[in-house]
Amino acid sequence: ASPTYPTLPSALDKSFDSDGKQKFELTNGVDYIHDMQVLDDGKILAVGAINNRFGIMRFNANMTLDATFGTSGRTQASFSEGVHARSFAIDSLGRIIAVGGDKTARFPSDGSLDTKFSDDGWATDDYVVQCHSITIEADGNYLVAGRDNHHFRLSRWSPDGSRTATYERDVNNYDGDYARSVISKDDGDVFILGVSGDNYNYGNRRHAVVRLNRDLVFEAEYTYDFGAGGNELVHSSLSLPDGK
Repeated sequence: ASPTYPTLPSALDKSFDSDGKQKFELTNGVDYIHDMQVLDDGKILAVGAINNRFGIMRFNANMTLDATFGTSGRTQASFSEGVHARSFAIDSLGRIIAVGGDKTARFPSDGSLDTKFSDDGWATDDYVVQCHSITIEADGNYLVAGRDNHHFRLSRWSPDGSRTATYERDVNNYDGDYARSVISKDDGDVFILGVSGDNYNYGNRRHAVVRLNRDLVFEAEYTYDFGAGGNELVHSSLSLPDGK
């Protein structure tokens, strides 16, 4: 039998704020959400920008700001204007590791900076200078993926905030690669996903995947052309329970 839904799948749920959508204006500056996740307790954690700076927000299940997190439900890191949070992961201790721009920062569940990470709660990544994605490996290390100005780049960080390894890949010799997602598998393999192509000719841009082993040694790369006429890219990815 077909499942029964209170609303059609993908249709706006009008029981939420009368029209299925809600607008937030946290400051008079640049505020937006770039990544979000429903937590085990039903609350919702989001990262992006608050007043044009690196920001984290936590909402109750009804999308009101959770006053027990940060300051009135939000935390704003004092990095430079324009450095915004792009992605985050949560470790086994409930700590939030967020990345964006050239910054990796860690916060305990109350939203304060965790000074046990790199002494002051954050580290500057001068290798992956445009951090876009983070995942946590089985051994607790952090993998941060993004780019410099041309190629896929990856940094591995220990939980104390020390960078322990790096990796770079020029996928198609176009100098237009941008890693946007990273996956760490249980067997230690690492997949970096994003776009590879020509910065000056979007018709040459394709989905790209690079596979590394546990030691960040290259194993294989794949590019895919889905026939969309250019500017194809992976923005986000998810490892499924069946291993796909």
